[in-house]
Amino acid sequence: MEEFITVSESVIISAFSMLIVFVGLLIILAVISLLRVLSNRQNNDNKLSEESNQGSLIDVDSKVDDDEIVSVIAAALAVVMDTHTDNLVIQKITRVNNMDSWTQAGLHEHMSTKVQ
Repeated sequence: MEEFITVSESVIISAFSMLIVFVGLLIILAVISLLRVLSNRQNNDNKLSEESNQGSLIDVDSKVDDDEIVSVIAAALAVVMDTHTDNLVIQKITRVNNMDSWTQAGLHEHMSTKVQ
């Protein structure tokens, strides 16, 4: 015996199936939102601890003379490039704070092509 599904039964099955899919999507949305909130809390806690640590470092660094910083950077570059500091011309020194990993990788790649 073959049983046929009527149009009204197929509409009910379709509606129930869509309801199940939407409930599943809402559950996934809730989990992602919860993870985002937890991640933001951890990032905020890490930023606060880093800022408190950097605050003490900034006070120490501000006492150092600029000429001394330039001479230390020139000496480090001379060692890396295996040359004397008289052969170097430093045009600009920029302090870089709080770089993400992509920025650090790009800066490292850029500097390695300049040195070689």
